[in-house]
Amino acid sequence: MILGIGIDLVEIKRFEQLARQTDNCFAKRLLTSTEYAHYAKLRKDSEKSSFLAVHWSLKEAIYKAVNHIKPLFSQLEITKKNQRYNCQIDPKIELLLSVSYSSNNITAICLAQQTPWKN
Repeated sequence: MILGIGIDLVEIKRFEQLARQTDNCFAKRLLTSTEYAHYAKLRKDSEKSSFLAVHWSLKEAIYKAVNHIKPLFSQLEITKKNQRYNCQIDPKIELLLSVSYSSNNITAICLAQQTPWKN
């Protein structure tokens, strides 16, 4: 059963200034400790701004798809395995995530569905 669909579109340039913050306060609020550790290893501002934009957009899409749960962004951990983004919020809910990139924008989509085999 489909629980919700969330879509988010962001301009990467909105995250360029945030990626240059020396105190990284935005990144620390948005990312989990594991995500932040990965972010901190990035050297180029362009990589950092893309990382923040992707994570923001995915977390927005997830929030929109499961807004009845009211997840906190800092508790949504986005992982990437085999070129696929993943996030686990509840064993009974499967999140299907997709990200599309252009030179200026990132679009994230989340389809949340209840997994019938895990009721």
